[in-house]
Amino acid sequence: MYTNMKSLYGSEMNGRFYFTGLDNFENMTPYRYAREIALVDDPTVKMNTLNSAIYGQLQTKLFTGFEVMAGIRADYTRYFNHANFNQTVYDELGLRTDNVISTFQLQPRVQFTWDVNDKHQDIIRLGAGIFGSDLNNYSMINNMLFDGTKVASVDIQGNLVPTPNFPAYRKDPSTAPGVDLFNNPNIQKISTINMNSKDARVPVVYKLNASYTHFFSDRLRVGISAYANWARHNYMYVDRNMVDEPYFRIAAEGNRGVFVPAESINTKNGATDWMQGRKSDKVGRVLELISDGKINQYAFVVDGTWRYFKDGELSFSYTWNDSKDNTSYNGNVANTATLALMVKDDPRDLSTMTYSDNQFRHKVVFYGTAPSFWGISVGLRFSGIGGTRYSLAVSGNMNGDFVSSNDLAYIYDPNDSNTPQYLREGIQAILDNPEAEKSVKIISVKTMGRLPSVTVA
Repeated sequence: MYTNMKSLYGSEMNGRFYFTGLDNFENMTPYRYAREIALVDDPTVKMNTLNSAIYGQLQTKLFTGFEVMAGIRADYTRYFNHANFNQTVYDELGLRTDNVISTFQLQPRVQFTWDVNDKHQDIIRLGAGIFGSDLNNYSMINNMLFDGTKVASVDIQGNLVPTPNFPAYRKDPSTAPGVDLFNNPNIQKISTINMNSKDARVPVVYKLNASYTHFFSDRLRVGISAYANWARHNYMYVDRNMVDEPYFRIAAEGNRGVFVPAESINTKNGATDWMQGRKSDKVGRVLELISDGKINQYAFVVDGTWRYFKDGELSFSYTWNDSKDNTSYNGNVANTATLALMVKDDPRDLSTMTYSDNQFRHKVVFYGTAPSFWGISVGLRFSGIGGTRYSLAVSGNMNGDFVSSNDLAYIYDPNDSNTPQYLREGIQAILDNPEAEKSVKIISVKTMGRLPSVTVA
């Protein structure tokens, strides 16, 4: 399949003012302004892609009631366009912005089905396979746009932050602070880079499943199934222009690392300036697409169906699930990868497996239909889920890495004499408040005195 894509980027091109509290918002006194700004009249990205695949399958019976189905699939994708080479990034960081991804995938799979004694009463299935992911075309388009030739940005803090005039911006969006800021010699024009790692690969999933189904009659069936999935080479973006080691650590918060100098932190609101933690001041964030993401997922399912009268049926299922990963990023804008990963300090550290964004522990589904009448069928469905992921995060950028939404909160112990009095009183007030969420109290008690990882409420 040949595809021609044309993409015009709009996210983060409208500018963002940052305020500390409603009073500053009402007074129109932001502490920060950031915006991506086009360097060319038409920053549209065009991409041509060729997707090809071939698949073969065989099916045979080895003995009575025992059937084998096996197949193999090969996929190859060719991108005819790629990002430009950025000499500055190469000179400063030793990275090539024009890397391409190896796209060939070979995917075998097999399934065994045993109808015991060929009586259609007891069915046992066992299957396994390797399944390749489709390439994320949007990531490739992002890399072409953010190669330093089409878009640049400003990220301003301090006295140079413009005074907002939102009514004027709504009336005429072109009046929002943008290209004119490049004319100010005191404001640095920086380039955000999106690029592929030289080792980037297509994600792959290794699947294993087993099931047993028993038919008590042609009206009643019960089954049990087990699933295991291991995803490897999942996408993740990490900032290669962020200093390797923190400038200092907060001993009182589990030795949390901070990647900007202490003297650069705003003393009025505690805001950090990520630009002070760059390896090179000649470029902005250099977000590199790597393939270090992984997922381990296991599930057990019990289900059954009973056709109780004519075509009326009752069905149920119960699922126990466990999903852990080191990043839940699943595509879209590169910046999204850095926004969602909950971290203690270093967002590039993918060594820890915690509960996935998609985690749930229990799921129950009930579905029933009444016998049809006059050609009408009436049904009822109930679905319940529990044990989803829960994290306590700081409302701010604790580690100085650009992102202000993914820093895990340190829960001070109100019973520790070293905890400041105002913190002890504040935490105890939450624990004593009958209207506070029970899950907040549980995770607070469990993680007091340490930096928590993501957990299940």
